[in-house]
Amino acid sequence: MTGESNQGSRWNFRKLVVMGEVAVSLLLLTGAGLLVRTLSKLRAVNPGFNQDGVFLVWVDPTLLGYRGDKLASLYSQLPDAIRTIPGVRSASMSAVPPLSRDQWRTGV
Repeated sequence: MTGESNQGSRWNFRKLVVMGEVAVSLLLLTGAGLLVRTLSKLRAVNPGFNQDGVFLVWVDPTLLGYRGDKLASLYSQLPDAIRTIPGVRSASMSAVPPLSRDQWRTGV
């Protein structure tokens, strides 16, 4: 009789584990669905500036040996040089581009 009750408790434990796994799976699936929906809605959010015709370029002049005054001079001349390119209406520089998750770098 002890053997039968022992098998019954094992069976109940297995059922409990399977039900727990199913519950956790459904919870994760629901969370993933909500995350996908949120990300798709975030793509449609207006960032507050016109993104059309924006061209981002990352440069690191230190890779070419620019240092000190030479680097500062390049950074001050670069926007003016870019504005002379036909079709360019404005140019600016930023260490961290808008809406990016980048962190501070030596390049711009």
